[in-house]
Amino acid sequence: MSLIMLLIGGIAVGCGTSGGKPHARNPVATPTPTGPNQMHLPITVYAFTETQDAQYQQIRNRIIQACMGKFGFTYLPGLTDQREREIVEGRQQADSRRYGISDLAIARIYGYHLKPTSIVSGAPVTVNSLPLAERQILLGDRVGRSEPGGSKVLTHAGIQIPQGGCVGEADRVRDAATSRSDEHMLLQRIDKDNFTRSQSDSRVLAVFSRWSACMKSNGYSYADPFQAAGDPRWDPNHFGVSPNEIKIAITDIDCKLKTNLLGIEFAIESEYENLDIERNAEALGKMKAELALSTKKLEQLAVQYGA
Repeated sequence: MSLIMLLIGGIAVGCGTSGGKPHARNPVATPTPTGPNQMHLPITVYAFTETQDAQYQQIRNRIIQACMGKFGFTYLPGLTDQREREIVEGRQQADSRRYGISDLAIARIYGYHLKPTSIVSGAPVTVNSLPLAERQILLGDRVGRSEPGGSKVLTHAGIQIPQGGCVGEADRVRDAATSRSDEHMLLQRIDKDNFTRSQSDSRVLAVFSRWSACMKSNGYSYADPFQAAGDPRWDPNHFGVSPNEIKIAITDIDCKLKTNLLGIEFAIESEYENLDIERNAEALGKMKAELALSTKKLEQLAVQYGA
């Protein structure tokens, strides 16, 4: 699920039922997905798509790049369409693991590890590696306050540095194009809380048991898919994939398909989400209208800055 909400702090609200079926008026039909990104939870219609989310990030970088260019600096030279595609792919990979790994093509090569993205243009440029003058243009007066002896530069080559530097300017321009009412925190709350509720639903626990029995029949002992994915042997900070990891990951997905774990989890979580969406219909209706407006504004910025 690709959400700008991830940039905004969420809240936890204790409502609904836990450990049993929600009293849904319209139960969700259980699909039988065979791979990742074939399911879209009800709340996703109120948020940016993965592509829009990546564009949202890239627009900020493009504005910074254009601003730095006015002062004669080439910054973030690795901004390419390829990089934007990698951002989308990375988000899709993360989303595809909501109920554990589900992408067989990736599991066959990387096991439980994420597929790495390519390095676009050599070593990344870090802020601290930049000369002081360039950092001052990038960050504005924050550099002058944070570095002993650093001067608070407001102009460079006769051009006034924006408040907060080029980063501050980019944030203002991009965020002005995105309407954000206070209700936006609902997105994260609905996304987070209903996933948590669904995990203790008796129907989900039952499919976990069936999946676990399937794994056990293949010689692997895990209570649920998250325990398998979190096995300390698959250290995400160490990219080393063993044949055993790949074998278990493939079996994990095979057992998910045999038990339809993905489809059952999706249908049950969707029931919980639909109840929450119904309770917050007015606020979410406002957000949907804001999303349409923000989408148009982001499209205009994308054309303006070549994002």
